[in-house]
Amino acid sequence: MTLAKLGIICFSIFLLVACGGPESKQDDVTVTISPVSTELGPGGTKDFTATVTGTTNKVVAWNADSGAIEGTDATITYTAPNVAGTYRVTATSQADPSQTASANVTVIETPPPKPTDTPNNSATLSGAAIGDGSASTEQLRKELSLTLTEANPDFELGKAYAVAEDLGSQSGALYWVIPVTNVSEQFHCGISLSRLRFKNENDEVLSEKETAFVVGSVGKEDRFFQDNCLRPEEQGYFVGTDTRAVHSRVDSLEVDGIITNTFGLLPAETRVIPQNYTVEEAVGKSQIVNIDVKNAGPDTVDLSGGATIILLDDEGLPLYWETTTETEEQAGSLAPGGTGRVSGEFAYEGRATTLYVSVLFGLAE
Repeated sequence: MTLAKLGIICFSIFLLVACGGPESKQDDVTVTISPVSTELGPGGTKDFTATVTGTTNKVVAWNADSGAIEGTDATITYTAPNVAGTYRVTATSQADPSQTASANVTVIETPPPKPTDTPNNSATLSGAAIGDGSASTEQLRKELSLTLTEANPDFELGKAYAVAEDLGSQSGALYWVIPVTNVSEQFHCGISLSRLRFKNENDEVLSEKETAFVVGSVGKEDRFFQDNCLRPEEQGYFVGTDTRAVHSRVDSLEVDGIITNTFGLLPAETRVIPQNYTVEEAVGKSQIVNIDVKNAGPDTVDLSGGATIILLDDEGLPLYWETTTETEEQAGSLAPGGTGRVSGEFAYEGRATTLYVSVLFGLAE
């Protein structure tokens, strides 16, 4: 090889190295997507975000197997199709179309709504204020220590409360209330607490009571109705009064157990549903709470059994309770589709804007 040829080769190598040779490839472009998977119901929506690295061009093109995409930027909103299945949402880099990222979307068929199994005689209503607010909840209600000797797995008891209508009544007869929920899958009737013992702070028994029935749904066998039933997942209340146990002296409550006697009773097809309530002023501090009810069932009913009204606080906990007094609207029968009224009188010194009402009805003669 001559010196001239060697010089040409070296010069060529120098140029190749100095100029960088062929055009250098840019850094590797990558695309990621977030989230990488999700579950949606038919027609459900989800936002997806694509991130591009390795280039200054961050633009992506979006597409999906099915469904709709709204938007063209790094973040889009995807609307799932109405057919169950698994679909892909894909983002493709504009800078390097070979680079993509995909997310899996599983569309789950929405289960049919659970058949409504609502109570046939009760409702929780909100409306006008009941009570004058001159006393606080802390002054009128106190929690009792509750001991249940033998639990019943079908029921869950809430806290036990001693409740008073006014400050003066704290030295009088005890009013008490305990929420209870049927946590089983069975319809139960004749639900009661057995052997109740009210005690003072020294663990001395002030009063004993053999049984106390729940206030809940109406069960029926032939023409026999009773309102001490609970449907699955329904909440009711044990309530009672005791003249031998004074509100201010009671500290705890012991209960032997929760028993039931369904005896073939089934949920009554007849439905008398509370709709709303109004409050009218009466003598002194008293107020009349009027509850409008509707016969939503197929039978003509008699409302003379009255109702139990439980005042509730903002958290749904019981404040006080009363039973209704009979009014003209209750005296007659109530035809299917008809409306009537039950009324209760309160002289409550607290304040409540929510109440639970349970109506006891029977078939009209």
